[in-house]
Amino acid sequence: MGSRGVAFFADNELRPGAALELSISWPALLDQTCPIRLVVFGRVLRGAGRAAVCTVNKHEFRTARASRADAWVHPNSMLDRWAGALGT
Repeated sequence: MGSRGVAFFADNELRPGAALELSISWPALLDQTCPIRLVVFGRVLRGAGRAAVCTVNKHEFRTARASRADAWVHPNSMLDRWAGALGT
């Protein structure tokens, strides 16, 4: 992971150029109690099987309650809004 890109493994092969929202568990807790995630918005640059590399066009930290399994699901996806703003 770097300031301009992230290499990762996906469940499926990803198509280069596809917009994506990548959610990464952050190792530190906010105020030593609240779990947080780094959410990256970008595009797939390349992939080989399940391995992929994406750009980091936008990023944000999100908080959540540790007890909710669906805490990271957002029905009004920021990815949709971000990709729509790019005209895709």
